[in-house]
Amino acid sequence: SDWKKNLTIDVSKVTYEIVDQPQDSCKIKVGGEIVYSVPKKDAKTEPQTEEYTLTKDNGRWKVCTVHFS
Repeated sequence: SDWKKNLTIDVSKVTYEIVDQPQDSCKIKVGGEIVYSVPKKDAKTEPQTEEYTLTKDNGRWKVCTVHFS
């Protein structure tokens, strides 16, 4: 639909902080906010307050946190 073409996602206020970094894993804290907007509508702001665990696999960092509901 048309709104998908006009969607703007502003991630300029998202921050990342390394909380802990043993040799083959890393815990990252995400903060700040993401702002979603489309023309003629009020923008929606979502605060970011997540922590993710990354694992090094074959020399590359991968997110290994899984959320279950």
